[in-house]
This record gives sequence, C-alpha cells and structure tokens, in this order.
Amino acid sequence: MNAQTIEEVFVLRRGGASWREVERRTGVSATAARRASDPEGYKRFLADCIEYQRKRRSGELAPKQVHYRTQKRGAMRRVLAETAKHFGLLQREIIAQDHRPCVAIPRHIACYLMRVDLQVSYPSIGRLLDRDHSTVINSVKRVSCLLAAGDHICADVEAIRARLKAGRAE
Repeated sequence: MNAQTIEEVFVLRRGGASWREVERRTGVSATAARRASDPEGYKRFLADCIEYQRKRRSGELAPKQVHYRTQKRGAMRRVLAETAKHFGLLQREIIAQDHRPCVAIPRHIACYLMRVDLQVSYPSIGRLLDRDHSTVINSVKRVSCLLAAGDHICADVEAIRARLKAGRAE
C-alpha cells in the first residue's frame, strides 16, 4: 500500500464511507485499510511486512508446497493419457461428446480408475472430462458391474493399472 492509497483511505473514512466501501474503491483489504488508517496500526503493518520479507529472504519460511489438487490433477491426466494410449485413441477423443462404444468404454474405464485408484471426487472427474458428476457415477458403476461379472474389460483395466505403476516407478 503506497502513500496515495493511505491518503485515499483517510479521505474516504472521514467522508463516512464504510470499510467495505473503502475496500471496493481502493482495492485494499478492509483489514489492511483499518491498520493504515491508524498511525500505530500502520507502523505495525509496515513492521510485519518488513519482518515477512526478511524471513523470506533468509529462508526461514518453509518453501511453498505443491497444492494437493495440483498433484491429483496431474495423476488424473496421466490416467487419461494411459487409457487413451492403451485403446489407441487421442485424449481429446475420450473427452469429446462421442457416444460410440469404442470411445465410451475407454472413458468409463478412465472414470473408474480415477475414482477407485486415485479417490478423486465425482465432480472433479466430471470437470476434467466435460461431463456432469452423475454421468461419472454411472460410468464407475457400469465398469464395477462389468468387472464383477468377469467381462473382457478386466484385462484392459489391469493393463492400464500396470502401465500407471510402471510409469510411477521410473
């Protein structure tokens, strides 16, 4: 926050503007604006900023962790890629709005593997595949029933799982 912004905060507050109004007009969070409008609070705010920068430069702060969702998204894309490769399709063909069995079955298998092996939520899988979560639920149920019945897709599912494990081991 620069001196001009602080001056704006003072003017707006003297004019009777609420903290929300200050936040909306200046783009500064209400907490920071409150601190800036009080001289002692502003000194504390600056001291906190300086201390944070010192810790960042010295390495006292822990490095940023890779977000959990980012890790899952990468694993989901890997499942999609391996499924497409196994069936000789492109990833965009699996994602496309195509109802032919030669495309739909690999899509169902990819949904099943993401849900069962990665424990990804139905809505997350749906967002990746441009589908509604209820469609993903149906896909997972369908593959589960086919696997329980000992259908020919058992070999496909196991082959894709093996490829995923081999890719992880490298």
